[in-house]
Amino acid sequence: GPALSRVRGRALRDGAVGWVTTSGNKGTVYLQTAKKPYMRCMQEVVMRTSLEDSSSQEVVKLQPGQVGELMEGPSEKTDRPELILQGKACKDGAEGWFALRTLEGLENAATSQTLYVCRSAIALTDVFDIHKCGIVRKIATGEVLEMITEEDTDDVALEEKTNSGGETPEMSRRHFRAISDGSTGWVTVRGSQGTVYLEASTSHYMLMERVPLHKGRHPQGGADAGNGQAVVRQLEPGEAFEASGSPQEGKQQLPVVSLRLRSVDSLESGWVSWTKSSADPLQLCK
Repeated sequence: GPALSRVRGRALRDGAVGWVTTSGNKGTVYLQTAKKPYMRCMQEVVMRTSLEDSSSQEVVKLQPGQVGELMEGPSEKTDRPELILQGKACKDGAEGWFALRTLEGLENAATSQTLYVCRSAIALTDVFDIHKCGIVRKIATGEVLEMITEEDTDDVALEEKTNSGGETPEMSRRHFRAISDGSTGWVTVRGSQGTVYLEASTSHYMLMERVPLHKGRHPQGGADAGNGQAVVRQLEPGEAFEASGSPQEGKQQLPVVSLRLRSVDSLESGWVSWTKSSADPLQLCK
């Protein structure tokens, strides 16, 4: 029967190099010879030295009508979409949406490791020692507090020396700042009987950048934005924000098409990239 034929080659689309079977031992043909593809410029395009850096050195400008030999590609890449988040500001209860991550990749807020939510009303005290403290005020169920110290103090108070099982249940107390009014003091996180008064939040974010809080879910505008661009107020760095759900995808980036060409006129090679649209700057020669 026919012999198996294999050759080493490079894929134009992504530059991958390897071995491929051109025809099988049963006569199946997998590859056929073809003419090298060429691209014609429909408008001025700039060839650059790097695919990853859009500001890299310019190799040459190709003018409309000029032709380039396709060396690699074309490939498409779509950047991560905008992420938007709905909820309310902990400081004043202002509700709305903001861009958690912009189209450019800027992170405006992040989940916090230091924000706690009160699950059972408890006192905010002026000092750590439960036997010598004074009450600053009561912390209500649902209030949000920011932890100031990360570790329990060495002199953790014990409400009871032992329980019925002979174990020693420690009372966990930590230093907090109330988000609503800035009051600071000590709060019991977990009581000696196992009662949980404060829990680390899984729905609160801490603002890292100044960003507008919008009335609607389309903070970046667009055809369907409607009144969504109305600004409720500016969220400031360091503010706490309670999300009412998971982040959602907002605006999408258009795919970026990239390919490597060699100019037929100058024989110089480089990368060309453009945002995919109805009018591509390069077309395959027929």
